[in-house]
Amino acid sequence: GSLRVAAFNLENYFTDFSGCTRGTLGEPVDCRGASNQTEFDRQVAKTIPALSGLDVDVLGLIELQNNGFGPGSAIADLTGRMRAATGHPWAFIDADAGTGEVDALGTDAIVVGLIYREDRVTPVGRTAVLNSIEFVNGGNSRPGSRPTLVQAFEDEAGGRFLTGVVHLRSKGGSPCDIGDQGDGQGNCNVMRTNAVNELLAWLETDPTATGEEDILLIGDFNSYAMEDPIRALEAAGYTNLITAGPGTRSYSFVFDGEWGYLDHALASPSLAPQVTGAALWPINADEPNVLGYSTAFKSPNQLTTLFSPDPFRSADHDPVVVGLELVRDRGIAAGFGGFLPPLGLRPEPFRILVAGRTVPLRFSLGGDFGLNVFADGYPASRKISCSTGEALSDPEPIWQRGLRPLSYSAGNGVYRLNWATDRAWQGTCRALIFKFRDSSQVTTTFDFRR
Repeated sequence: GSLRVAAFNLENYFTDFSGCTRGTLGEPVDCRGASNQTEFDRQVAKTIPALSGLDVDVLGLIELQNNGFGPGSAIADLTGRMRAATGHPWAFIDADAGTGEVDALGTDAIVVGLIYREDRVTPVGRTAVLNSIEFVNGGNSRPGSRPTLVQAFEDEAGGRFLTGVVHLRSKGGSPCDIGDQGDGQGNCNVMRTNAVNELLAWLETDPTATGEEDILLIGDFNSYAMEDPIRALEAAGYTNLITAGPGTRSYSFVFDGEWGYLDHALASPSLAPQVTGAALWPINADEPNVLGYSTAFKSPNQLTTLFSPDPFRSADHDPVVVGLELVRDRGIAAGFGGFLPPLGLRPEPFRILVAGRTVPLRFSLGGDFGLNVFADGYPASRKISCSTGEALSDPEPIWQRGLRPLSYSAGNGVYRLNWATDRAWQGTCRALIFKFRDSSQVTTTFDFRR
């Protein structure tokens, strides 16, 4: 594809070795990851080659230290190292600045994060975080899932997509109110499933204010492919890109000698056709943890012979990579060839309509651009002079409650929208304005009769 996105569980990337807190304002918490500067240097020597080796444009990170977004924060440190190692202008999404909240990503010891190449994509819309009790607790009396970070991006050619970085409650740790049900899905499955349903409902509210329906959910769901949380996403229309690509025998994580994948990439119905491929990069799960950066329980000789500054065993999860070939938004109107019958049979420039009738607007854009094709407030109509075409009123949106919304038929490539005209328009002329999300525009004029 022309764009690559990845998710990587870093297995606790902490820049502090003591004095850790839950966020910038939270209570003290044990530090994780490297225990000292020596171990951290060894961790960096593996983490940065792994991340840069992915060769991606947008990167979702899991298990970053929750210590804000300042110069000494884990995400700022890692982003700076990526700039130095790759020569590319990497930047990070500051969730606190984007949402106006302090510690928007919660008060767990670890958080998710997003970094991106500024020369390849641009953040658009609002930065959004799902940090509600309903999501984080998932119906449990105690929190568990980390808040989900969501950001929309636009590529150099105007293609857009929205990505959400997810890290749900693990199967281990203290029991949930509804714990292991003995069904093979482990502890807290109900909590994770509830969280996914909250996420789906929240995404329907357009949290980024972009109207973007091309959604890629990535991260550590702590759920295997056939478990309830993933099945709930599939039931909502999302495509499990690993199952659809590498296959059901893929794995990204090894636990007690058993293999599976907790690290997912799921595409919304409109984004799935724009996915060119997905893969797991097997650099960690198959490698024994003794090859990691830790210096514990190793002799001086083993500290050198068992260590190499390369991607292998940089963490305990394999990263997942997705290729995208986004539908470009620029020039949507270029494919508009006029209205199709029945409206298309009426002569121009002023098509004659009966005031008060509902008019089926059928048209093609030369491809499937999804259902989010219009700019905010459009399509719209306005009163105009029948003689000069001069505007006599402001544009008014034509969406009407109870009427069938915009639909698309993949079989014939035709869009359809019902326009409820007003009987009071009798004897007037109006312009129907299709302004698309790429700012291109098509205007058609009508003469309303009895």
